[in-house]
Amino acid sequence: GVASAYIGVPQHAGERGPKAGRIWDPTVPAARSQGCHSMDFVTRLHLHFKARLIGSDSFGNRYYEERKARHGKPPRRYVRYNGMAEASKVPADWHGWLHHTEDSPPPAGGYARHDWQLEHMPNTTGTKHAHRPAGHVLKGGKRAAATGDYEPWSPS
Repeated sequence: GVASAYIGVPQHAGERGPKAGRIWDPTVPAARSQGCHSMDFVTRLHLHFKARLIGSDSFGNRYYEERKARHGKPPRRYVRYNGMAEASKVPADWHGWLHHTEDSPPPAGGYARHDWQLEHMPNTTGTKHAHRPAGHVLKGGKRAAATGDYEPWSPS
């Protein structure tokens, strides 16, 4: 069967149905998966009616702007991530537009790059590609010996 993401609590008067009087528990795996789908549906619905698609990047992220701006304010700009929502997945080309630094979105092929520039990489913290300095447990746990110029403090 499917694990329920609801935790039973006493029912209140007037509530009916299998989920009446229960609260949503996001720590249950079923809650996370079902919640993502329902929130994704709500987000897609909101974007469909309230925003217009501006463009997308090489990672598959899609960028939107409000159709009608609030009085006296610039229109809100949104990114719909391809996959897990991670802010470091937004390339610099789109970051400027998203934060109203640039008025127009980047050109279709992106801005001209210098030969010293590297391709954009999302944050790798917590992955197997994360930086691990010498002495890190996952890199053998050994580091070079101290140079001898360190003197520990000792209280007088």
